[in-house]
Amino acid sequence: MNTTAETTVIERLAALPTASISDAMDALGLHGTLHGLAPLTYGFRATGPAFTVQYAPAGESRGSVGDFLDDVPAGAVIVIDNGGRTDVTVWGGIMTEVAAERGIAGTVINGVCRDIATSLQQNYPLFSRGRFMRTGKDRVQLVAVQTEVTINDVRISPADIICADADGALAVPQARAAEVAEIAEGIEDTETRIVAAVNGGATLVQARRDLGYHDLQWGKKMSNAASGHSTATLYEASKLPCACDPGLKPAWHGAKVAGPAFTVRGVGGDNLALHHAVLNAPSGSVLVVDMQGAEHGHWGEILAAAAQHRGIAGLVIDGGVRDSEEMARMDFPVFSRSVTVVGTAKDYAGDFSSPVRVGGLTIRAGDLVVGDADGVVILPKDAAETVLDKADERVADEQRILAEIRHGISTLELYSL
Repeated sequence: MNTTAETTVIERLAALPTASISDAMDALGLHGTLHGLAPLTYGFRATGPAFTVQYAPAGESRGSVGDFLDDVPAGAVIVIDNGGRTDVTVWGGIMTEVAAERGIAGTVINGVCRDIATSLQQNYPLFSRGRFMRTGKDRVQLVAVQTEVTINDVRISPADIICADADGALAVPQARAAEVAEIAEGIEDTETRIVAAVNGGATLVQARRDLGYHDLQWGKKMSNAASGHSTATLYEASKLPCACDPGLKPAWHGAKVAGPAFTVRGVGGDNLALHHAVLNAPSGSVLVVDMQGAEHGHWGEILAAAAQHRGIAGLVIDGGVRDSEEMARMDFPVFSRSVTVVGTAKDYAGDFSSPVRVGGLTIRAGDLVVGDADGVVILPKDAAETVLDKADERVADEQRILAEIRHGISTLELYSL
């Protein structure tokens, strides 16, 4: 039985196309696409927890097909692994009739099916490698149900969430489903806003640039990798002048952030640009704002709540903020030049996705922003992946040094000083 939380995640994934879900999984480095499995017709769609079935070629004893069906709960998606065989079927009309009557969400087959007309009449979602009329009875045998199966190098466990539509099928690991849904929703929102911007007169190039389209998958992947490193490690690994000046500090103790920059140029003492930025920045991005160091409370609890609701990862602002205690309780990371109660005007709508000067650095949209207790570093987009690899190497080397120190070797010896 699904818990309320699991049902909510399934409902969220069911509202999304597999294309966006696949993009979200790419961003997280997850492999779940079931290449070669297609719907019988474009209208089919199925989302639900996997009920796994494993077949193998029949031995001396006679094999049977479909006896597991009595054990499948309503709402599940049956996942049948027949080793990709296309010479015998493991699903037919009787099974379709029974599954449809019992409220099973659909069937995904690493193999073939038959009695297609019944599936179409019942509007029962079937996804397979094709169709073929020859029965699997006495040619295959049931090996196991509700155990892990592997299809296209994708390991599928019972209760992993299967999502399938006109573009094919994929498996979302249950433990990462909420995270996948959140990122996929952000991707969908961004793509919807790109279309709206183009329909409103923007060029496609401009709309994609302004809304961070090209960083949707890359940004999340890099953010996850960067969040495992301190700013000190990243700075040392980069060999680049990538540290913002020490005047930019966390607005509250414990603030940490990592994500691609969504750049904003405003006017000090005016925060209208930030209201627009919250509406336009893609999920997962970090707002990087040039307010010329102005000591005004450009950002506070209300904007933080709005940003958090839209999935924005955090704020780095060359200027002042307020409501620091409230933002700490919300766990919304903010790095600023000052904390002040002084209010702002709301007149200048701002400029977005152009290079900005923040913390003594020129920062471009898509650069990787990382902040922690030691400050903020900015990794140029084209260098970020290399720097993260070097950071991994540096951490491994530091672990070796620490181990040697514990064995009594001095730092003078270790560093040949």
